[in-house]
Amino acid sequence: HLVNVPSVLSSTMVADALARSGQVACVIVTGIIVADEDPAPETHYQETLRAHIHSAMKHQVPIVNGVIIVETIDEFTHYVVKHPGLVGRDFADECYALVSVMRQIDAGG
Repeated sequence: HLVNVPSVLSSTMVADALARSGQVACVIVTGIIVADEDPAPETHYQETLRAHIHSAMKHQVPIVNGVIIVETIDEFTHYVVKHPGLVGRDFADECYALVSVMRQIDAGG
């Protein structure tokens, strides 16, 4: 499933609902917090991270937090050019592969 949400903070509710559904092997959240548009970027990042950890533990479904903080949208644009595999679909694919390997290890295979 690919779900677009309007903000990083709202991703916590969607991630929790997906984990609770029992229909997903993992939840991978990607997003950006733009510091010059957010009065408390570090606080919002920490709140998001805590909520994802809580949901992952409660529902026993891995939730990968791929949220990053950037100062400006221009900084994010430069980041994407330098590290294209660390954002978006490529990042999600890598995380899913990692979760799959971890599940195999847990199952003894």
